[in-house]
Amino acid sequence: MDVHSWIAEPPDSGRSRAAPERHGAFENERTVAVVSAIWQKHAKAFRMADDDALAQRLRRLEDLEEIRQLFIDYGRHLDAGDVQAYAELFADEGEVLLGPIGRAKGRAAIVELMTKVKARATTPSFHLVTNPVIQLDGDRATSEVLWTVIRPDAAGKLEVAMFGRHYDELVRERGRWRILKRRGKIDVPAVVGR
Repeated sequence: MDVHSWIAEPPDSGRSRAAPERHGAFENERTVAVVSAIWQKHAKAFRMADDDALAQRLRRLEDLEEIRQLFIDYGRHLDAGDVQAYAELFADEGEVLLGPIGRAKGRAAIVELMTKVKARATTPSFHLVTNPVIQLDGDRATSEVLWTVIRPDAAGKLEVAMFGRHYDELVRERGRWRILKRRGKIDVPAVVGR
């Protein structure tokens, strides 16, 4: 048996194999000790690599979930009319570009814009944010989501008021995911009054 066989199957594997007879019992014990040390070192490296891979996979899942929650909170804060909480979803230099609805950069400007939007609303609305597609790249990410605005008509029956999508640039800021830039596209209706 050569040394490579001993590395593939360490001496303490529970199998009864005699050490190769080369230079006496002392040399065999020394060879077993060296091979065992090499095996343990490599086994530890493999375990550490597995731990690193597991930590990376866990981090990715946590990032995706936090970003999905960001989208849910976006709709929830809009529906509640909580423009301050809405603005907190954006990075310090966050920017919102909502076509004919308006644009703003920085949290104070976002609060101002959304306060005006809220004042123009004549009925409550409900935002459904769906189908997130998220691409992670370290502490940055891009995403696309579909959104639907539902509101009651004059008779109180719910209707789809608008449908569109957001294209986002996201950033991890002080350990939390935030929207750096959100570009809104309205698909239905094609024209929205200010």
